Amino acid sequence: MDDLVEQLAKAGFTEYEAKVYVALQRCSPATGYQIAKESSVPRSTIYEVLGKLIARGAVVTQSFGDMVRYAPVPPDLLLDRMRHEFEDTLDELSDGFKRVTATPVAPGQTWNIAGRDNILAQAREMIERAQSEVAVAVGDDDQLDDLLTWLQQARSRKLTLTVVSPVPYDAGGLTVVVHPHGEQLRHALGHGLTLVVDGREALIGEVDRSESAAWTTNSYAVAWTLWCLKQEMAKKPAPKLPRRSRKA
Repeated sequence: MDDLVEQLAKAGFTEYEAKVYVALQRCSPATGYQIAKESSVPRSTIYEVLGKLIARGAVVTQSFGDMVRYAPVPPDLLLDRMRHEFEDTLDELSDGFKRVTATPVAPGQTWNIAGRDNILAQAREMIERAQSEVAVAVGDDDQLDDLLTWLQQARSRKLTLTVVSPVPYDAGGLTVVVHPHGEQLRHALGHGLTLVVDGREALIGEVDRSESAAWTTNSYAVAWTLWCLKQEMAKKPAPKLPRRSRKA
């Protein structure tokens, strides 16, 4: 249930609104007193929260004399309504920004990106706009879990893919090159991610831990990053030399 509250908060609900709506899935119709008890929302604020949910279209009421009972709008209906409203808002924003003269982004720049979700969103956008080639190396196979769906979509678009992992990884038909010095790569990159798209832009950083990355369109930096990535692929394990016996 905590996950549902967290997701509703991401969708624009306050914490109390989310707790009440989730609680109503367990007990409805219910009075304000019952809902406050079930949701752990203070009784002093429960009716204010319910009023906001009614205005949002997430809760409906039943009146029996002086008693009012509350019930949730079914989640499927609520989410469908929220989806349409959000899409309408995005369409309006898109139309509005088309009327604004934007300053074009100068090429050859480097920008810092902070936050795990923001880094992965940037990676997704880069892969989705790729036209010919995607090259990626990770220091931990957890990063491939995050990127797998987008990489498989790139494969379905017949793009050239280079994927390097420190350990064997089942990518569902997607070829993954296992680095010959996987443990060294894992130690060097940790939770790192290196992504190069079309030889035109690169994303380099750490998805977890520091949650910071650099996104660059600097042609030299991108070319160097791609060269280093492919050099890592070309490395071979060092041959095992016969042990010398010590002379007595």
